[in-house]
Amino acid sequence: MSAENGVYILVTRGQKRGQKEYRVAYTENITCVYDLADYPVEGPNARELNQKYTLDVFGEARVFTDRKYAEGYARCIADGVIYERNFYLEYGISFINCEQIRFPKGQARMKLRRVI
Repeated sequence: MSAENGVYILVTRGQKRGQKEYRVAYTENITCVYDLADYPVEGPNARELNQKYTLDVFGEARVFTDRKYAEGYARCIADGVIYERNFYLEYGISFINCEQIRFPKGQARMKLRRVI
């Protein structure tokens, strides 16, 4: 049986010009981010997102503006899942690149905004 779990880093446009934000979260069944997609994403290898599920998973996630800190935090979460829960991570640590959208600041229930 497939676990379909992993630690994911959602990369979005930051609140300041030229800045990126990295949201780190552990979740199972990540394919729900793409199922019943209602939010178009552009770019190479882009897939549309399910806005509600994306906000549910990453809305309360820890936010970083430095990629290395985000990766380090993701490794800590992965270690916790592997050693404390005695699970394995089927997808390991993965990035979801959505650099053309700005994640809502503060509340998780707000809508994603496309930045042109």
